[in-house]
Amino acid sequence: MPSTYPISPFKLLAADLSLRRPAFTILDVNPHIQAITVDTLVDIDNSRHEPRGLLLKRIHDMTCQLSVEADVFVREGGFIIPNDCNTCLFEVSGVTDLALWSTRSATFADVPATQVKKLIRGRGTATKEGVASGLWRYIGFREFENFDQSDAIAVGISWLIITGIVKPQPQGYSISKMATCSNPYFIESVNQLLCNMRRSHAHAI
Repeated sequence: MPSTYPISPFKLLAADLSLRRPAFTILDVNPHIQAITVDTLVDIDNSRHEPRGLLLKRIHDMTCQLSVEADVFVREGGFIIPNDCNTCLFEVSGVTDLALWSTRSATFADVPATQVKKLIRGRGTATKEGVASGLWRYIGFREFENFDQSDAIAVGISWLIITGIVKPQPQGYSISKMATCSNPYFIESVNQLLCNMRRSHAHAI
């Protein structure tokens, strides 16, 4: 799809939303040279048992804080099945809508989770680990504190692919597959990276 967006460098705010561990990233995008750099990467630890309104306020305030630094705004969306989990997501989406409109008079573009997985890993059923291990083709090798952070980056990159601003990279090898054909030091570092992310994800559940 040809891009209808400016081709000059810009900052993209992307969010992987949840009530308990939402994550946000600001990506520096240079369409001229197809370069994506992670400028900011944060998440909110809402895992403690606290009033729901306080949890939502943290998400609202973080959205306000980061939105003033970005030009384009994207988040994971497309949840339509009515259940308790999605009710939380609708509430979170609502406070981020309010925050973004209050600070920038702008709205988020939504990218469905299955589309993110398909664009980054080639299939809509990819695991979070699989998505994280596919990001190196766009931002280089990077360690994430949890899968929420890697998901936020994946959302931003997926939108850039959808709009034609960034060209999709060949699936090639994932980090896990590359580790099977690399030196022992690389294997050890990759295994430790994935282990840390699994442990962090398990604590967040």
